[in-house]
Amino acid sequence: MEATTHTTFKALTFLVLAACISAAAMVGCSTNPPVPAKLIDGVWTTPSPVIFYNEIDSCGTYQAYSRLPVQLSLTIIFAGENLVDAEVSAVQGAVTRLDTTCTVADTITFPTLFQGIVNQTQMILEEPRQQYDSAGAPAGILFVEVATFTLTDPNTLTGTFVYKNCSTYCTGFETDTDLCILTRKN
Repeated sequence: MEATTHTTFKALTFLVLAACISAAAMVGCSTNPPVPAKLIDGVWTTPSPVIFYNEIDSCGTYQAYSRLPVQLSLTIIFAGENLVDAEVSAVQGAVTRLDTTCTVADTITFPTLFQGIVNQTQMILEEPRQQYDSAGAPAGILFVEVATFTLTDPNTLTGTFVYKNCSTYCTGFETDTDLCILTRKN
């Protein structure tokens, strides 16, 4: 009786294993997890305007001189295993002056294309910037971090923009921490 039970158990194990292998072959089985960058490919928008602070140092101190609501759209395009390109478009609302003693531009000039580095839960957006040596000659391109987003669920990116560019004067913009919320549109 014991030998028969053992033989029956082996036969059943073989049949179950064979069925699993056949099913995996028909369905297409992969042991590799999805590539993180492919998970966020698509169009993402802010469901409501996000407050951006416009900053400049032409009046003495680098600080926020105005704030404005911005409706943001990011088209995120898969560019490699952990890389994306992010095309930005923005619709800006009415400006609120925070400091009336300094005359500065009332709009934000958003770069239109960023490169993104993606891991399982986070996307860091970077902008390529030309660097110069001490003699003023071009010294190459450096990627500078301008925003960080966390994938809080499959359809929500929560993050912060902190953008600063210094040539003659430093100019930039930023959002409050983790208040730039993007939702998947498609």
